[in-house]
Amino acid sequence: MIRRSFVKSISALSISPFFSWVNIFSWFKGVEVVKDRVKEIIAIVNTDEPGFQLHSENPIPILDAGPPKNWTWRKYLIDAYGELEENLTKDYLNWEWELKPSDLDKPCPQVTVDEWWYGLGLTTTSDVFYYLLGVKLSDDVYNQLKWYECPNPGSSYVGVEVWSKETLDKLERELNEQGENVKFKVIENWDELD
Repeated sequence: MIRRSFVKSISALSISPFFSWVNIFSWFKGVEVVKDRVKEIIAIVNTDEPGFQLHSENPIPILDAGPPKNWTWRKYLIDAYGELEENLTKDYLNWEWELKPSDLDKPCPQVTVDEWWYGLGLTTTSDVFYYLLGVKLSDDVYNQLKWYECPNPGSSYVGVEVWSKETLDKLERELNEQGENVKFKVIENWDELD
């Protein structure tokens, strides 16, 4: 069971670039879209070393809201792991999730939802990581970014950090030259977004 859960977690992470996490996590608002359909990415100044940590949105309201409550197994599988309704067949449920079709509308244990949420549910940094991985960046810019993907045993952190404001400006310019319409909002602390 633990091995299967680990494999499911890794599988979910490996296919996450194909999902629009904003749609999957419908209980909170997604990436802020500003005028003229520009995608705004938050660049918060690192407190422990030079540079900026990139976020798709302010994580504080998401953390304050906490994990979702009263989910059924169906909602858990669809919203947390991106399962498609038509794939939730008897054989698939039994093989992948050790569930029966009759379990789908039963309550999912809150501890299961909590474990997923605290491990994989907060995606404000990983959204940017996978977004930037999907864009063709020059070697110069790519090598000036710090890429983190589960950097330590037991860590589920996935994110990108930028060394300097100059690099952040280069990244924004390069993205916009490719038609990405991105704007980095540089902040010192989360209170600036209130």
